[in-house]
Amino acid sequence: MSSNHLDFDKKDQEHRSSNTSIHSHHSNNSRRPSAHSTNSKLTDAARHRSMESVHSIAEGKNSRRSSVVMLPSYDRIDEVRRPSTSSNASKVSSMHGKSTVASLQGDKVSVECIPEAIVVAGNGEEQMSNSRRGLFGKVKNWSKANGHTNVEQDGKPSPCEEFYNKHQKVIRINFYLLLIGAFFAFLIAGLILNFPKTLPLLIITVTVIGYLIYAYIRDNYGGAIYNAVFKPILNFVDEKWWILKWLAYLGILAFLVFWLIFDTGRQPERLISFAGLVMYVLLCYIFSKNRRKVYWRQVLWGIGLQFILGILILRTHAGYTVFNFIGSQVEAFLSYTFAGAAFVFGEKTFTNHYFAFAVLPIVVFFSATIAVLYYLGVMKWIITRIAWLMQITMKTSATESLNAAGNIFIGQTEAPLLIRPFIQYMTVSELHAVMTGGMATIAGSVLGAFIAFGVPAAHLLTASVMSAPAALAISKLMYPELEKDIENLDGDLDINIADSTEGNIIEAASGGASASIPLVANIAANIIAFLSALKFLNAVLGWLGAMVNYPQLSFEIICSYVFMPFAFMMGVEWKDAHRVAELIGMKTFLNEFIAYDALSKLIKNRLQCEGPYMSLRSEVIATYACCGFSNIGSIGILLGGLTPMAPNRRGDLARIAVRALISATIACFMTACLAGILYQPSEGELRHNCTAILLMNSTMNATTIELTTVPGTSTN
Repeated sequence: MSSNHLDFDKKDQEHRSSNTSIHSHHSNNSRRPSAHSTNSKLTDAARHRSMESVHSIAEGKNSRRSSVVMLPSYDRIDEVRRPSTSSNASKVSSMHGKSTVASLQGDKVSVECIPEAIVVAGNGEEQMSNSRRGLFGKVKNWSKANGHTNVEQDGKPSPCEEFYNKHQKVIRINFYLLLIGAFFAFLIAGLILNFPKTLPLLIITVTVIGYLIYAYIRDNYGGAIYNAVFKPILNFVDEKWWILKWLAYLGILAFLVFWLIFDTGRQPERLISFAGLVMYVLLCYIFSKNRRKVYWRQVLWGIGLQFILGILILRTHAGYTVFNFIGSQVEAFLSYTFAGAAFVFGEKTFTNHYFAFAVLPIVVFFSATIAVLYYLGVMKWIITRIAWLMQITMKTSATESLNAAGNIFIGQTEAPLLIRPFIQYMTVSELHAVMTGGMATIAGSVLGAFIAFGVPAAHLLTASVMSAPAALAISKLMYPELEKDIENLDGDLDINIADSTEGNIIEAASGGASASIPLVANIAANIIAFLSALKFLNAVLGWLGAMVNYPQLSFEIICSYVFMPFAFMMGVEWKDAHRVAELIGMKTFLNEFIAYDALSKLIKNRLQCEGPYMSLRSEVIATYACCGFSNIGSIGILLGGLTPMAPNRRGDLARIAVRALISATIACFMTACLAGILYQPSEGELRHNCTAILLMNSTMNATTIELTTVPGTSTN
């Protein structure tokens, strides 16, 4: 409606904005009878009066200005048309349970349904009565006063509505208390009847209660606690930082020396992993873009965060138990994907094509799960906390930290969306960090696929978390900050993520599943292309090798010799170094899916004690080394994803792409080195070690022979 049609004040306009406006244009349709309803609550007199009012508008009376008339509330849909004298019919509908306003402007008849009374001014100035009468109020009085047509509604609430409005707060509190009481009654019953199966629910409940208590204290007493406790400590640290800094460095150095002597020294292979870590740092420093500009706090804190996370997860019983528990729950959760895959592809046949019909559907399911977690705010909370930790320790910018934290859970092209408005203003060093972080980690959506291969979930989760600070550290070592931020965008930038735009949890799950379609297609297409190319390449290499009496020459053999020194310096046993080198070559020149597929076959061989296999330690180190998107194909993916976000940085992105790939590869190698330093196999893993099984079988056979040997006879 035009401004001279209804002139409301602010409050009236807010109420009116939610109402429905139906506009009918003239058409050549023939006149149809009105729809009637036996349940109509309108009296004949009121209906006749209403119809006359609308017909007067439809006939064009008072056409010099807009006319507005109040219609009583309809309980059905009626049709109002121009008289039969006109060939063009206009339809005006009244909505259920609403008061209806009809008007004519030019050739357009409009109807508005509102739950309030309206006052129509005779001089063309209309205004809305602001009295809220309830949705089901009836027309009480039509009157004229001072040239105004007044319409009143009798909106007296029912007794139930009146009782609820009066005791609304008490009713809600009691309802919530009833739900909470029922939940805890169920939890206690489960703990008494079946404690092991109820334990996960207990852990989740304790976690939620702990967070609610923390949030309550933070929101109500956080400021007072900060001013009384943390602010004096921070002020003291700022004043004495130049002394405390060197004391901290000396403490870390002393801890490292004692660690190497009393823990790592007892197992020399761990010293090789430590030497490999030092070697990779030195290589990055040698090939740094500007060695004088290296900010060592970022490098040392990145490695330090890796080390701390590794100790908490791999060396403490509580940390390992928690991550192992999370990994087993993730595996169990992803196994439900087979229900959907069996329904779509056939229950008896879908496992015959395991990768296409069992592995790829996991990507769809996990993508939908990640979208739901975003909608619920879980992902936002986790990512912002991790980004905050890296920002205050490593002193990286907010954009770099947020992107690195996002890469733990989402892909290399999705994580930059968190910082999309700032990409075009970022320095080259920051762009290098974004690309390195994307290729040094994996996405949560493909994590499920790797777990489906048989790769241990706990190690994949650990590698995903540890690689984020490593990527930032190596990126800042290979390409240190050489320029200031343009307009100092990140100086006071808070780490924040926009809320989900989905309307409800169902829309979020559906959107996440739909978003995985290009990813699934891309994975399948790349594997088909690369495996076909690998087969052709091996055929060509075998043909060339046959000319010099070496027909077994292949791409894997070449990679095994090229990457064998790097694999050995990670702590891999020398007898397994060539196999791990093959996996690294597949991951770097093809993709990580092919590498993990080959690794899963070696794991199965060890568990079944047949065919070629590696030691448990070598498998774990290979798992960490391959956990990243650092392959040649990722260069094209990153350039294709980042360039549309910042077209003006196309040249910078292309120039640093190869350096970012090398940095990401070394970051994965450093994570593998730390795994080699810290990893200790559990008793359960040792029981499934093929060497232990063979040794136990040989011992049992020898004991059996000794017990069955008769004295005075020979076993020959």
